[in-house]
Amino acid sequence: MKEQTVFVDDEIETTIISRGEKGDGVARYNNFVIFVPEGEIRKTYKIKITKVFNTFGIGEIIDEIEEEQEK
Repeated sequence: MKEQTVFVDDEIETTIISRGEKGDGVARYNNFVIFVPEGEIRKTYKIKITKVFNTFGIGEIIDEIEEEQEK
């Protein structure tokens, strides 16, 4: 059995890499899939984990992480 890498109420930073079948953003954190409602592909967010299941988790967006602009 794989060791759990995220827990309910954890706050993490992650980037949305794709979109799920129901339109949610999909991210990975330590190889664990996290669905993020309203997450946009290629954007990085600080999220709070709200549910954890055996093979995936669900998180809610706390804040969008702005990428630093190159000068």
